Amino acid sequence: MGGAKALKHPESKETKEKDDDKAKAEQDKLIFAAMVRVRKELTEQYRQQGNAQPDKAVYQWAMGFINVENDPQAAEAYYRAALKIDSRFAPAHGQIAILERDRGAVGDALEDMRQAVEDDPRNAEYLFSYAYSLKESDPAESQRHLAEVVQKFPHSEDAAEALYYLANQAGSTRDRIRYLETLRRNFPPNKFEWASSGMEELFEVYDGSAPEKALALARKMTKSMPKDDDWRNYFSYEQGMMKAEQLLAEKRPAPAEEVLSKVSLPWYVDQQRLERLRATAADTNGETASSPWQNYGKCASGDEVCGTEKRVPSAGESGDWVAG
Repeated sequence: MGGAKALKHPESKETKEKDDDKAKAEQDKLIFAAMVRVRKELTEQYRQQGNAQPDKAVYQWAMGFINVENDPQAAEAYYRAALKIDSRFAPAHGQIAILERDRGAVGDALEDMRQAVEDDPRNAEYLFSYAYSLKESDPAESQRHLAEVVQKFPHSEDAAEALYYLANQAGSTRDRIRYLETLRRNFPPNKFEWASSGMEELFEVYDGSAPEKALALARKMTKSMPKDDDWRNYFSYEQGMMKAEQLLAEKRPAPAEEVLSKVSLPWYVDQQRLERLRATAADTNGETASSPWQNYGKCASGDEVCGTEKRVPSAGESGDWVAG
């Protein structure tokens, strides 16, 4: 008979995690070393090319670009060296504007981005960045330039983003819908991320003002994005809401309450309409509900559709509306 075999104890979870962390740290170290090596090699390569062609600003810019993450000050020096060679080299102005913005020099950043737009008026990204940068300091000018992005570069990703922010800054529900519908028509939501985000906002607007349009939008989105769980939730939510409203109109509060108990509020949708329906169903069904939402819809109309703006009950839940 052979000797008894030693039992092999399974590796503990803690030991395995330590080994995994060590392996990950070694991997990160190798990646970092490779990046440093490549950065040095490219910097030297561009330096030599820049020395051979001292009238080309692009090599100074390239040295700044590949070093901007590890050494922003050195990168800015390279960008400014590029501008000494060509004062209208737009990429350098654009990158300097980003660095200035990051360190809080907003005025300087605006001027450099404006200069980038002037240097390269065919670049949609520069125009959008300039328009967006004006959002807080000069909203009207920001909107004017965002509209310019849409007009000059109608099929670009920047135009899609510009329409999204035009809708976000719109002064009325009518204008907000107009921008979002333009976004939907011109940019397929299954291909453009900003259009996809915009459709969630459009759904919320329609949910508060035209539920049948919200349902139609959700139906179209589930067909164009069949793997998107969120849009299936939007569709199910709107179906349930419209069914409950129909039941309440038919004076059938009990089944309406049952339908509403199964309605799940999508994360992007304001809860006012759902709370109002639940309170109405409970009250009509004989359950006196003291709900802070019971006065929903009694606000003064300051827009095309009363009740579409986000409002929340006051701290005392008296039913008075306060700005949300």
